[in-house]
Amino acid sequence: MQTAYDGHAPDASRNTRGIIAMLAAMACYITNDVFVKLASDALPTGQIIFFRGLFGTVFIAGAITLTSGLPSPRSLVHWSVILRTVCEIAATFLYLSALFRMPIANATAILQAMPLFITALAVIVLGERVGWRRWLAISVGFAGMLFVVQPGLGGFNAASLLVIAAMVAMAGRDISTRFIPAEISSQAVTLLTAFSITIAAIAFVPFETWQPMNSTLIAHLICAAVFLAGGYLFITLATRSADISAIAPFRYSILVWAFIYGVVIWGDWPNPLALFGMAIIVSSGLYVFHRERLKASDTTSD
Repeated sequence: MQTAYDGHAPDASRNTRGIIAMLAAMACYITNDVFVKLASDALPTGQIIFFRGLFGTVFIAGAITLTSGLPSPRSLVHWSVILRTVCEIAATFLYLSALFRMPIANATAILQAMPLFITALAVIVLGERVGWRRWLAISVGFAGMLFVVQPGLGGFNAASLLVIAAMVAMAGRDISTRFIPAEISSQAVTLLTAFSITIAAIAFVPFETWQPMNSTLIAHLICAAVFLAGGYLFITLATRSADISAIAPFRYSILVWAFIYGVVIWGDWPNPLALFGMAIIVSSGLYVFHRERLKASDTTSD
């Protein structure tokens, strides 16, 4: 059976498209976070995840029905799809559990080690050849992230292990995505992801008291669902088509979007160190994007 990943590195033009998809995914994910944050003052976590997932599942199912038709559940029975779904659910619950027990800055700092971690996995599992320029760009981006997040050493505790476990689950999700058969569409994978997270959210029911929702809260969750669905789709497209090491540095772009939303919506201006870190992240990303554009035009190797 042919898979979307055949063991050979995608060409540079596909890497460029993967980079654009990764940037779109990060923009969608952080926009989803904004609407979730707006709803979180009135609603508990499980209720937010459930209704966001429910709205997202309906939205994705409707879009697929209008375009290509809903996939048969049997067509999604493949070990890579099942593993990806399990990893997605595990990552969601592990990361949320950690956030309840440690500062968000410290949790973010640990999680942003993922580009380095997943690039190493791509070398070991997928056999990708990663040149020194990509390693340097990822490492520089990680350094920039530390300037932005500025985690405090006192905030790291046993919950840090939950974040590390969540990062491993996310890496498993992305690596397993590369083995999904080509005939299974990214839209179908997106639908299964949204539906699975929705069902998993029911586990919160015994521990929370769900609250009534007004039209504003419903609108926030619908917007969150739309952007989360976009994040699911774009991250799937990015990891199925491009070198993991090529798109890895662009995960840091989520911090730049967080800065923009923080200023525009909440008036939170970062300090000079954070601004310096964002400049480093942007520079690192621009360098990798420039390299991939050059390779796409002249097919030189990394």
